[in-house]
Amino acid sequence: MQICLGALMTDGLLDVCLVSDVPRHALIGLLRQVFNGGHVGHPSVRLMRAHHVSIEGPPDCPVHLDGELVGNLPLELEVAERRLPVLVPAAGVQLAA
Repeated sequence: MQICLGALMTDGLLDVCLVSDVPRHALIGLLRQVFNGGHVGHPSVRLMRAHHVSIEGPPDCPVHLDGELVGNLPLELEVAERRLPVLVPAAGVQLAA
C-alpha cells in the first residue's frame, strides 16, 4: 500500500494521510487507489509531515498503527530521533526462550 508516498524513515518526520468528506459510495474506489498511490490526487486526501501530531475525538474510537490496535483516542505522537523502540513485558510475564 502506498498510503504516504515519499515517506522516509530517516527524515525525522511523521507522515500523515488525512481523508475527509468522502461519500460512502466513493470510499471503496478511493481505497482501491491506495495500492498504487492514486488516492493522493483525490480532493479529499491531504498528505502532511510533522514532528508532533495530536489527534482528538471520541474516547471510544480505536487507534490502529501499522495494522496494530494500540488504544483509543486521544492520541499524541512525536518523533524520537535516533531511538530504538523496545517492547518490555509487564511484570510477571515471562518470554519464551
